[in-house]
Amino acid sequence: MYLFALALRHPHSPIIIREKFAILNKRIDIAYAYFNQKQIPAFILSTCNRSEIYIYLPHNNLDEIIEWWADFCGENPKELSKYINVYENEQAILHLFEVGCGIDSMVLGETQISKQIKDAYLTAQKNKSLNSYLHAIIQKAVKCSKAVRTQTDIGKFSVSFAAAGVLLAQKIFSNLFEHNILFIGAGEMMQTISAHFCAQNPKNITIINRSQENAIGMVNNRLSKYADKIQIKPLTDLANTLHEYDIVVCCIEYNNYIIDKSLIEKTLKLRKFKPMYVLDLSVPLVIDSNINDISDIFLYNVDDLSHITEQGQNKRLQAKSDAKSIINQHLNQYLEWQKHHASLPLIQQIQTTMQKQVQECLEYAHKQKQLGKDDDLVLAQSMNKFMQLNAHHWLQTIPFLTTEQQKQLQNYFDKKV
Repeated sequence: MYLFALALRHPHSPIIIREKFAILNKRIDIAYAYFNQKQIPAFILSTCNRSEIYIYLPHNNLDEIIEWWADFCGENPKELSKYINVYENEQAILHLFEVGCGIDSMVLGETQISKQIKDAYLTAQKNKSLNSYLHAIIQKAVKCSKAVRTQTDIGKFSVSFAAAGVLLAQKIFSNLFEHNILFIGAGEMMQTISAHFCAQNPKNITIINRSQENAIGMVNNRLSKYADKIQIKPLTDLANTLHEYDIVVCCIEYNNYIIDKSLIEKTLKLRKFKPMYVLDLSVPLVIDSNINDISDIFLYNVDDLSHITEQGQNKRLQAKSDAKSIINQHLNQYLEWQKHHASLPLIQQIQTTMQKQVQECLEYAHKQKQLGKDDDLVLAQSMNKFMQLNAHHWLQTIPFLTTEQQKQLQNYFDKKV
């Protein structure tokens, strides 16, 4: 069996490609159903910056998987092939470890990815799509991530998406406490982002979401100290109230644009063309990128934040080196476990064979005893029969061992002698 990681990720694919081929969480059970039907062990990791599939295949032909992925998203497989990164076996394991530690993130050392892997692991377990090796790899990746974050400074100087988004907003509106802010969405990422923006004490805060219950949960979990100035509205109110907000932050899964060019044009007229800062962290994007052509609109997405998150990169280079050292240690530990785990069926087979041989020798000894033979002679003949049975297996096996394996076997017998 071959382990593969198929990764569509920043910065190797632009956001327009990542959104086309995003494996959305609301459809992830359908994706797992395909792999289960094909009896392919699989683990899917889907975030705003990456869609990755880890699978075990009996062959190294990935065309069928790439075609399925493209078809799943209603897109062309040739386009997906241009941007996808493929890792095999040990490199696939190393890649997941680096992802979990924030080595492969847009923000070096960012912490959110670790929880996203844990959540994705729970989803895969629910769908019963993991084999013993994928279970072990993911669990080791989580442990490796914890070790890196506790033993290095990789996250010490990081600038998160949320902080970068606030910095950009401050370049447009120097005093955020004078402005109204709108959050569209109430998921985990939005909860983190909203906390950063609300720390700037904006004038008024509104949350628009399809689920009022989730919006209330977001307030209770992260924004309770701002509750007196927060309004919660349904998504259907967006078009009629958008003009009230100077800052709009969006992070939501949606099939179509929720803000298009015509809506922005109407909104700006109602605002008398006062500038708006719009941040779309959704994948796929839910705000029409064509509104960037309109004056007084400052639209950004996750890729636009990368130049800010790169600040402090030099300070993290040593921490990154330390992190890679820890990652290699955990990788070697996993590979040792894998080697042992892979040999278990053979060990069990050897034990079964030995037990059969012992039973044969006991039966042989019993028959010889019934014939009235001396105890010492029975023991010697039984031992000789046992050695003959084992020698037969060794003589059949040794020619097929590698030179290194034969050398190790010779060393074993030398020590025994």
